[in-house]
Amino acid sequence: MVRTNQQGNSKMNHIVRRAKIVATNRPKMILFGALIVGGLLFHLATRVPSAHRLELEKLRAQVSSHRSVLASKDAMLREKENKIQMLEDKLHEAEAKLYEAKAAREDLQKKLDQASVRQIRTKVVQDVPTPMPTPQPVYTPDDRKFGSSGIDLVKRYHSIGQKGATLWMTGFSGSGKSTIGKRLEEVLIADYRKHTYRLDGDNLRNGLNSGLTMTPGDRKENVRRVGEVSALFAEAGVITVASLISPYRADRDRVRDLHVKKGLPFFEVFVDVPIDEAKSRDPKGVYAKWKSGEIKGLTGLDAPYEKPNNPEIVLRSDKMSLDEEVREIIKALAQAGVLTATENTPKWYPTLIPPDGGMAWEAPKMSTYSIAAANDFPKVLLSDIDLQWVQCIGEGWAAPLKGFMREGVLLQTLHYNSMLVDPFDLTGDANFAQKQTDYDDYSTKLQLGDRVDMSVPIILPITAASKEMIEGKKTITLVAPTGKSVAVLTDPEIYDYRKEEVICRLFGGIDPDHPYIKEMMKGGPYLLGGEIELLDRIKYNDGLDEFRLTPAELRERFVAAGADAVYAFQTRNPTHAGHAYLMQDAGRQLNKMGFKKPLLWLTPLGGWTKSDDMPLDVRINQHKVIIDEGMLPKDTVMAIWPSPMIYAGPTEVQWHCKSRRNVGARFFITGRDPAGIKRSKAPGQMTPGGDFYDGNHGG
Repeated sequence: MVRTNQQGNSKMNHIVRRAKIVATNRPKMILFGALIVGGLLFHLATRVPSAHRLELEKLRAQVSSHRSVLASKDAMLREKENKIQMLEDKLHEAEAKLYEAKAAREDLQKKLDQASVRQIRTKVVQDVPTPMPTPQPVYTPDDRKFGSSGIDLVKRYHSIGQKGATLWMTGFSGSGKSTIGKRLEEVLIADYRKHTYRLDGDNLRNGLNSGLTMTPGDRKENVRRVGEVSALFAEAGVITVASLISPYRADRDRVRDLHVKKGLPFFEVFVDVPIDEAKSRDPKGVYAKWKSGEIKGLTGLDAPYEKPNNPEIVLRSDKMSLDEEVREIIKALAQAGVLTATENTPKWYPTLIPPDGGMAWEAPKMSTYSIAAANDFPKVLLSDIDLQWVQCIGEGWAAPLKGFMREGVLLQTLHYNSMLVDPFDLTGDANFAQKQTDYDDYSTKLQLGDRVDMSVPIILPITAASKEMIEGKKTITLVAPTGKSVAVLTDPEIYDYRKEEVICRLFGGIDPDHPYIKEMMKGGPYLLGGEIELLDRIKYNDGLDEFRLTPAELRERFVAAGADAVYAFQTRNPTHAGHAYLMQDAGRQLNKMGFKKPLLWLTPLGGWTKSDDMPLDVRINQHKVIIDEGMLPKDTVMAIWPSPMIYAGPTEVQWHCKSRRNVGARFFITGRDPAGIKRSKAPGQMTPGGDFYDGNHGG
């Protein structure tokens, strides 16, 4: 019992001591416990299963990798953005340069237009003559070859015989735009046979432009609409006269640019008149209405008018007559080549009129054969008259004839006083007049070509022996009476010479003693047709060759003289006072018609004449004297016409006129009884000894 108590006391004492120890060390134990608890908490807080920790590290690595990639891509993106910016800067710079180049090109184009189509300055300066610029091509086929309709513009113009163009007439109300436009339309249609149409308020305000007012916006729209219509008309080959006040320069320039882009001729016509003059005219009463306050916004008064900076034509309607104004416009159209279908107008046009066959026609060129080579071909001997016809053909006096007539061309000449041509190849067979006559095909060609004047037969008679020698040959040499080879004839066509038929058709009758009929009857029974080329210039070595100028040389002479018209006078006799008066009076009449410098071309016949006519050298010397003594203008050009004389009355006069026109003469002076002679007193004549032709018929 005691033992048990002792044991119990011992345990109690132990506990008490422990308690005392604990009590004594309580602060330390609390601190220690806190450390243990904190460590446990830290351990618990930081302790993560190994797999989770690895996953976390992996995610952290991926995030870091993605951040690196993103940083790299961001750097690349910034680099690309910088490059794009650099390219955009370069693009803007290139666009700026392109714009400058385009502007420079347009400016150059305008300058070129001014030097060509727009070179036609017709500003009227009092007492100062208007210079005549060198005409340039109006239209050159390029990427603008086809119009809005899809038809080749060149073919369209060739078919209708003219080009389309717009004449944009601008100026104050009352300046005279409509009056000039109406008269111009009448003259172009009636006198020039050119398709022309006028656009102005009279035919626009109730249709196309109905509803438009006088506000700046509507005025701009009015000009735009008329500009578009004008361009379509011009594209269709119509000479379009647009008469609008069109006060704003930018609006007119847009219309001009539209035409330039389409390759169409555009003429800005400034009808310049002082505002006070326009107010005094007031044909529509608008100035009176403005003065009374009934209307406002009248151009030139309380609304602006911007004068053209560089118009093609300036008309001072207060100082010029209506006819003078119309002539100025027509001169501008002619100089620009609008009145012809030819693309490239030569430098002599419109001072000189084009030859038959058009400006595209070219005279036969000199042969590429040498005289030595030509001497190896079969030969045909020419008479003096034949040689003169060779010269007429080879130099271009007989245009568009390029050789001695084939049978088809001869028949046209005899029956129609004309021949067919196709200068623009509209038939697809432009050279049909130079081909062997084929009656199975010829009838179709008769319906497709254009007719030009050809009143006398230009033929080459040959003998039966010559026919036998040259049949089957492709090239023949023509030999002058002197024995010199002068030309080659290619693709020969031989046919019967029906002399009586030719003579009757040419002269209207037969007189066996008629001097030229006698020469015709001497010819062989066959005719040789074919195109010729001269081997050398034809000379006669008679001291007069200096006066034998070719058509090309004469055109150069006329242009160099500054002529604005050439009038020709032919004579086979010495010039007498009556002749001189005719030539002087013709010059005065041309001055009254508005020509500033008409040039006289004295053109003595230089070919064969009948035996009792005055010799050529005597006539030439006499002509020189009357020019030197002042009976004719000092600038008179004297040049021999090489044709033989036929004495065929009015029919021959057509040939006289045609051949001078082929050189560019606009006017030709002929007598009352031209190229006529007396009939012989041979038996059977209906009017023996009388005039072969009525003297009045030649006029």
